Amino acid sequence: MNLPYFNTVCRKLVDHPRVVLCGWEDIDVMWEKLKSVPFTYIGNLRSRYGAEVFLSNLSHLPFVKQVLLVGNNGPLFDLLNHRVAPKHISIDNVDSIRATIELVEEPVEEFFEYGDRLPFELSEPKAPASYPSENDGFLIRGSDPEEVWRELVEKIGLFGRIVETKYGHWKELNGVLCCLDGLIFETPGEYTEYLRGFLEGKVEGSRSYTYYSRMEETIDGLRVQLDKENCRVVMPVWKFGDIGTLNPPCLTQLLFNKVGRMLHVTATFRSHDVFRAWKHNVYALAAFVRILCSHMGLSRLSTLSIYSQSAHIYQENWDEIGQIQVPRCFVQDKFGNFLVEKGQIKHFDCDGNLVQVIRASSVREARQKLAPFIGRVDHGLYIGEVLARVFLMNESSEVDV
Repeated sequence: MNLPYFNTVCRKLVDHPRVVLCGWEDIDVMWEKLKSVPFTYIGNLRSRYGAEVFLSNLSHLPFVKQVLLVGNNGPLFDLLNHRVAPKHISIDNVDSIRATIELVEEPVEEFFEYGDRLPFELSEPKAPASYPSENDGFLIRGSDPEEVWRELVEKIGLFGRIVETKYGHWKELNGVLCCLDGLIFETPGEYTEYLRGFLEGKVEGSRSYTYYSRMEETIDGLRVQLDKENCRVVMPVWKFGDIGTLNPPCLTQLLFNKVGRMLHVTATFRSHDVFRAWKHNVYALAAFVRILCSHMGLSRLSTLSIYSQSAHIYQENWDEIGQIQVPRCFVQDKFGNFLVEKGQIKHFDCDGNLVQVIRASSVREARQKLAPFIGRVDHGLYIGEVLARVFLMNESSEVDV
C-alpha cells in the first residue's frame, strides 16, 4: 500500500475499517502477534513527523472508521484534542477525522490476550509486583525511628524486587541508608528485653554470640581512639571465621566519627529483616551510642545511620505492608528555604540567615539553578508548584518556600 507520507514500515492485510497504530512498539513483533486480527494496515510513530504523518495518511483512507491505538500514542491524542493541523492536511481534515473515526486505546498486554474482541475496552494496567526504581541507593531521613521504619516498609513494598532464597521469598532493596538525626528519643518498653540482650556480655542458651560479646574486645579502647582520631575508628562485629557458618551476624561493623561534641555513627548490616528486626536493632544501637556519648561527655544530638546492604521483608509479612500508614507531615529541609520572587530567589539556611540570591528569568532556569540545593522530594515538588505560580501565572510577586 502506497501512502504519501508514511516513511516507515506499513503492512496491509485486508480491506477493513480498522487501522492499528503501534506507537513506539516494534512493528515486526506486533505484526506476528496481530496477524489474526482483521485490519487494513499496521503502522507506528517511528517516523520523522510522528503523529502528524499518521494523520496525513489517515486523510487518504476515507473508509477507515476506527483507529486502534496499541501502546503509547499520547502525541496523537494531543494532536486531535487540540485541533492542530499538520502541514500536509487542512484543519477541516483533522475535524473530519475527529468526527468520524473512533480512537480506541488498548494496553499492549490486553490487546494480545483479547485481540479478536470488538469493541476494545479501555482498561487500566494492573499494579505491578514492583514499581520501577533505582537498583540501589535509597535514602530515608528522620528523627523518629517509628516514622523512618514506616517509610522504609513503604519503599520495600512499592519498589522491592521479589527474590527467592533458601529461607523463602522476600521483597528486597539493596543499599538502603536510614539516617536518624539526633538520638533524643527513648527506647519503648516493648524493646527493653532485646536491648538488655543486645548490651549484655554473656552468651546463653542456643546463642553462639551476642553483638556485645563481639564488640567488647574493642569497646574499652574506643574512647581513647576517638580522642585521637576523627574517622579511623572501626568496631568490627563480623569476623573472618564467620565465613560458611550457619548464623553469621547480620550487623558487620560500626564506624565512628567524632566532630566536636558530636558523634556520628554508621552501622552496617549485610542482611536486614526490616519487618521483624529493624526497629529492635535501631533502638538497641541508639541506646548503645547514647551510653557512649554520656561516658564521653558528647551531645545527644549525635547521629546514627543504618546502612542495610539487603533490606527485605519476608513473604509472610507482605499482606501487612499495606496496613502501615506513612504520615505525610512537614519536615524541615536541612538544605534551607527559599523566598521566590519574580526574577530572583533568596536562599536562607534553617536559622533564617541569607545564604545566596539566585537570579532566574524563567521556570526552567530557576529549576536548574535550584536543583543542587533541594534535599527533600516533597520540598522540591512544592517549590515547582510555587515557581509555576510566580513565573507563569503571576499569582504573587513573593512566595516563601
